Amino acid sequence: MLVFLPTVQESNRNETLELIVKYQIFDVLKHPVIQHYIDLKWEKYGFFGACMILLLKFFFIITWTILLTVVDWKLRHIYSFPKDWWRVALSIVCLTELLEATFIQNELNNLAATKLYNQKFGFLYDCLVIALLLLVIITHLVNISLHTNYILSWLHVQCVAITLPPLNDVHTFSQRFFGPFLAMVSSIIPIIFKFLFIYIQFFLPFAFAYYVVFGGLEQLPEFNNIASCIFTVFRISIIDGYNYEAMYEKDPVMTFILVGSLIALEAILAVNLLIAMLTHAFNSDKGHLQEKLYMQRARILLYLEKYPYFSTKNNEVHNYIYAIADPIVAPYYKEENISKEEHYINTVVLEIKVSGTINF
Repeated sequence: MLVFLPTVQESNRNETLELIVKYQIFDVLKHPVIQHYIDLKWEKYGFFGACMILLLKFFFIITWTILLTVVDWKLRHIYSFPKDWWRVALSIVCLTELLEATFIQNELNNLAATKLYNQKFGFLYDCLVIALLLLVIITHLVNISLHTNYILSWLHVQCVAITLPPLNDVHTFSQRFFGPFLAMVSSIIPIIFKFLFIYIQFFLPFAFAYYVVFGGLEQLPEFNNIASCIFTVFRISIIDGYNYEAMYEKDPVMTFILVGSLIALEAILAVNLLIAMLTHAFNSDKGHLQEKLYMQRARILLYLEKYPYFSTKNNEVHNYIYAIADPIVAPYYKEENISKEEHYINTVVLEIKVSGTINF
């Protein structure tokens, strides 16, 4: 039997969850007592805090998207006062949000040292978005001072175009319905990179073969340089539109060989291979989705409890468990086909105190 017994000690209350998240201890996390403890905190303040994080991220994305797209890039360096006062105010709001995001990123960087923020991909992704926004600001300021330089204006537009897709890629929090599906993403990303490695092994030889056979022809300008040739070959591999008639007119035999083999390998074999790899990844992680959901919730709770409001809510939850509720009790281990006395002898009582000490 596993019993959660809160104590009156106020320090290191979250040490148990911190240890679970830090060392990814799924064997302890999947126990009903720990899951019930996380559910209790999630119900009291975790879900509300996750919603607030999501709303703030939406506000961050919307304000930056408006600032980057509402004015045509050819007129973006022109500020006519007092008509454009809202652009200045919106810029100040966006800069304030960016400074706050940078501060949060520094906090997460400190957490990374203790492995509490151990999702390296998400951490690097957030750093990339902040760096791109800083680059947009710098190029915009340079564009205002040197707006006659077309290259600087073009560079600013390219920075905006590169920044918008990752900026609008919203990070979703761990709800009970969506959480297990979002937990699959961490397993899909390595599979995608493995597939791309295999895909490139077939793709690049075909791209150079197309360039050698069809390059330099006026009727096939898409094969005249390597970049456009690679993109055209990619379109062929996904059975998109391409100038098959001109290719056939140039070299019918090589057209049959190259187009047929490329479609067979890339459009049929490679796609089915990707489906098989993803199916295997989904089946492998099916039994761990619930644990990953609770690990995400525990990570969010630890992040929220660094703020005073949610820290107070955390204290209220512990006071509720200590003063009002009964101890959280769940069966820990029980063998089948044994008597009650034998089960009592073989029972292990594990006391998880809020101070983090574990006594057997």
